[in-house]
Amino acid sequence: MRTKGAKVKVADRLAEIILSLYQGEIFSADIIRQRFDVDMRTAYRDLNRLGAILEDIGEGKKRLSSHLKGPFNVNDLLRLTKRAGLAAVYPWNDIKTYRQFIHLRSIPDLLVLGYEYENSSRLNSHFYELSNLINSRRYCRFIYKNALRYVAPYRLATRLGIWYLLGTENNQADTWMLSQINSLESLTETFIPDPVVLTRFDDEEGMDDALVKTEVLLQVSAQAAVHFKRRKLLPFQKMMQELDNGCLILSSHIVSPEQLFPLVQYWIPHVTIISPQVWQHDLKARIAAWCDIEQ
Repeated sequence: MRTKGAKVKVADRLAEIILSLYQGEIFSADIIRQRFDVDMRTAYRDLNRLGAILEDIGEGKKRLSSHLKGPFNVNDLLRLTKRAGLAAVYPWNDIKTYRQFIHLRSIPDLLVLGYEYENSSRLNSHFYELSNLINSRRYCRFIYKNALRYVAPYRLATRLGIWYLLGTENNQADTWMLSQINSLESLTETFIPDPVVLTRFDDEEGMDDALVKTEVLLQVSAQAAVHFKRRKLLPFQKMMQELDNGCLILSSHIVSPEQLFPLVQYWIPHVTIISPQVWQHDLKARIAAWCDIEQ
């Protein structure tokens, strides 16, 4: 019975090692010894058993043979979700649960509801052209809000479904909405990225600061207040005051009206813009135009 149990234990250990190898992990006799609490002789024996699928990378370390590797593994998926800003969406971050999720063995189908995302044909061409410019560190020119811009592109970033170009113009960090960029032109002139600006854009808070432009005050009705108190539904939302009648006064920081208006429209008639007053007027004018109402 002990022999049978030992064989089962060996089989489980080898199965875990093989699975880990396919996820890009590296093994050595010492790694096996520490991970599975076995002696060095057993660890070397495990490596010998798996010798046909291993390749040596030096210093006694082994990895899965190149000809057995697939194009992607779970670690690639984890890296992608982090780079895409999706890591915090799901309540897990371990490889084991991701494997189960991929194969739908124990986790049910999930429905993820979020903000509406931009759908513009311009975004597609701008995205790839700007990506190439960023990688090659070349300047670009484009028309933005009826003005010609000469920009050193640093990063592409998305906030609440809106894509932005982060870069510098006249050595000053700034942001531009991709959907508002027109007549994009790639230039041959190169630039050297400013380390301070790079650090600012690489840091999440610094990037957010770069996107912040206008402080907006909004009033939320008592009926809808519970939703805004439960979680932040506006960009950089802060509670300023809770009125005696249950209404809330909130502040938000917005890059442009186009970022805020769809959110306010969703909550009509429970959310109104207090300041800038011109934004509330513009929003009403847009709604009136859509409804074909005489002003």
